[in-house]
Amino acid sequence: MARIQPDAAPAEKLTRVFVAHTLAEARSAEDVLTQKGIDYVVTVEDLARTLFGSPRNVAVFEVAEAKATRCAEILTMAGFGAGVVTG
Repeated sequence: MARIQPDAAPAEKLTRVFVAHTLAEARSAEDVLTQKGIDYVVTVEDLARTLFGSPRNVAVFEVAEAKATRCAEILTMAGFGAGVVTG
């Protein structure tokens, strides 16, 4: 189980479970989810612009709605509490 391309995602509804603000944080979250055997989709979204006009992006992790609660627990226990989306 691992990262899935958005167009290859299952027919189930996907739910946002984590927002990574840095590349290092996104890679670490990917490692945790892959080790736990969770299929997930990552998309990049615009967050804002820097003072010089450069885009500031975040990586958004989504999983099947049925696995969202368990995935949020796994990420929280792995130390990613600040970026975990609940409810």
